Amino acid sequence: MLSYANYYNLGMANLGFQSIYKELLKEREVLLDRSFLPYPREERYLKEKKLPLFSYITYMPLREFDIIAFSISFELDYLNFIKILNLAGIPIYSKDRGDSWPLIMVGGIAVSANPAILEPFVDFFVIGEGEEVIHNIVSLLLEEKNKDTILKTLSEWEGIYVPKYPKRVKRVWIKDVDKFVSDSVIYSKEQEFPDMHLIEIGRGCGRGCRFCMAGYIYRPVRNRSLYVIKESIKKGKDFRKKIGLVSPSVSDHPEIIEILKNILDEGLGVGISSLRSNSVTEELLSLLKKGGLNTITLAPEVGTEKMRKIINKNIYPELLFEKIEMALSVGIKNIKLYFLVGLPKEEEEDIEGILTLIDSIMLRFKNIKELILSINPFIPKPHTPFETYPQTKEPLVKRRLLYIEDFLKKNYNKVKLLPREIKYYTLQGLLSRGGKEISFLLPKIVEVGPRKFRRVVDKKVIESVLFSWNSNRKLPWEVVDTGIKREYLKMERMLSEKGKLTPSCPLKGCKLCGICS
Repeated sequence: MLSYANYYNLGMANLGFQSIYKELLKEREVLLDRSFLPYPREERYLKEKKLPLFSYITYMPLREFDIIAFSISFELDYLNFIKILNLAGIPIYSKDRGDSWPLIMVGGIAVSANPAILEPFVDFFVIGEGEEVIHNIVSLLLEEKNKDTILKTLSEWEGIYVPKYPKRVKRVWIKDVDKFVSDSVIYSKEQEFPDMHLIEIGRGCGRGCRFCMAGYIYRPVRNRSLYVIKESIKKGKDFRKKIGLVSPSVSDHPEIIEILKNILDEGLGVGISSLRSNSVTEELLSLLKKGGLNTITLAPEVGTEKMRKIINKNIYPELLFEKIEMALSVGIKNIKLYFLVGLPKEEEEDIEGILTLIDSIMLRFKNIKELILSINPFIPKPHTPFETYPQTKEPLVKRRLLYIEDFLKKNYNKVKLLPREIKYYTLQGLLSRGGKEISFLLPKIVEVGPRKFRRVVDKKVIESVLFSWNSNRKLPWEVVDTGIKREYLKMERMLSEKGKLTPSCPLKGCKLCGICS
């Protein structure tokens, strides 16, 4: 049983979920099914009829499967994970599940960064990229039926963390991404991006933005070959009229121009995630426009030179203006920008810097049809240089976001500010860096609901997890060895505090962070 700890529409658009499903389809001796968090109306129906949560295809109760493999990409989905176990009638704590209950396995970027918070509930974790190791897990389960023997064996494998047999675990990652093509296997009109065939063209990012967990967790950079991508495009043409390219930085792929030309030659449209300003060219934008793209997304994140150096993202105004000018010149009239609020060392003048940048864009480019802004609160994440920074307190973040919103409402009607996610800001911070002090509160938070979590979480716990970090404190996520040296993260934090930039990863020959050693 492969279960996504959120709704169907989100799970079916998740390439990580689809990739593991694709690998499991190769296992002929396995009955494979899917499950998701039920929508509210479905949950009410299950409770009214006193039915256990069942699978999507065969309608089997989840508790009748030998193993349930959960995919968890976001920390707030930890609550959904507990909820799914409850709805399935499965004991939530691993100590209460004997041999007659399914094994509970969890993978995904969130738990690969910090499995500690879910330890009491999970039999074993896959730390890192699971396409290869999942076949070894299946082979073991076909050979061995005793739960404890299985867990003992798994605890000796690289990339598997078994809370019952705790030890530091090295993250597993795919060396040759061409061997495991990550693209759409199942299509549904109900999923996010229903009109697209999704293809992951690359994995990992070497830009080194100091706030970005994915940039560190997914190192090193690995790009799929043009041949493999072309084959996936051909396959997708039979099912959809649009190709969605997925990567931490789509425009950084060395053959992105050839990829886009191939998509257009096949008579298909194009969809992409955000572009890296440094690698955007007029030819790239022209091809995207021909592929039906009407909005480009760029991520300056901040508005002052000081903050650009702190976060190690040197998207200076002139570069941003140049790329916007390019987009407008090829007929792309909508511009979307990402910003963060609540970063380390941020002051009021840095918020003014964001507004000054927006001002400059609107004054300079009168032919923009719509400027779309996504401004989100920053949350420190494990395995980044900012992992032990105190989280900015919620009232201050709210005040700064409201200040930006008021300014935009008063001055610009062509600026669209996307709804900001602040209601779970503190809770998400707790789930991101929490350990066992949060674990046993999760069932209580599920019971009262995430919006009312303060009813069951003591202020001292919030203070400890969000604000009281020091150099001597043991980090809950140190059980995971990502391959990046702890000394490197400390050096990056020091460079951040000194306002120094670090170059992007070279393709070969660098051993600085440790991942390529």
